Amino acid sequence: MKALLVISFGTTFNDTREKTIDSIEEDLSMAFPDRKFYRAWTSGFIRKKLLSRDGTKIDGLDEAFDRMKADGVTDVLIQPTHMIPGNEFNKIINTADAHRGDFQVFKMGLPMLSSAYDLEEAAENLMSHFRGLRQDEGLILMGHGTPTGDNSVYTDLENTFDELGYDRVFVGTVEAEPGLDDMIKKAQEAGLKRVILTPLLIVAGDHATNDMAGDEPDSWKSVFTEKGFQVSCVVKGLGEYKDMRSILVRHAMEALK
Repeated sequence: MKALLVISFGTTFNDTREKTIDSIEEDLSMAFPDRKFYRAWTSGFIRKKLLSRDGTKIDGLDEAFDRMKADGVTDVLIQPTHMIPGNEFNKIINTADAHRGDFQVFKMGLPMLSSAYDLEEAAENLMSHFRGLRQDEGLILMGHGTPTGDNSVYTDLENTFDELGYDRVFVGTVEAEPGLDDMIKKAQEAGLKRVILTPLLIVAGDHATNDMAGDEPDSWKSVFTEKGFQVSCVVKGLGEYKDMRSILVRHAMEALK
């Protein structure tokens, strides 16, 4: 039996989950109709909270592999919904390797931003949703960030925007560098008066809702406003965009080849 396992970090925000993770899973399931669908979330904290709050049980990674094995799966295609090949993806690889011998065919697709081609496609896709920026207006993307060397993907993406002619698009992170202070400095140096803040995250959960668009004085929206910018926020995860989800579908197809 063939299986499709979609792995996500997870979210406690049910409304954005339906628009993002669920939509990605649906697109992947439609792309591989001959495979039985399985889901796994890697965040134990989120899975426990959903079980306690909503009574919703979601498999962890080991549980999903054990379930597929018990169901008689022999051919598994794995597709993560993660943004970059950072720490979380490395954990998935380590866990998956321990189960590789349980299946005859074992394939895994890459995260959304894993190559220069991915960066260019993502940049063009995103700008198709943010056309018509004013001369004094910029787009600020807030990613998560990772302590590993893979964090350079955020700078690489900003350079890709610049190379494509989008020189008023800046990419920062909430948990690493470049951070909020760097984004403020770049916006000031570019002479911007207005900024649009939007998450470079698959799911618009806590980071997007609170760290980026929240009303607390240390949120990105509040700090940009305090610095004199006119600020608007688009609280929309990348999983809500069909063209961004298609990158993950492509990666799953490439894995089979």
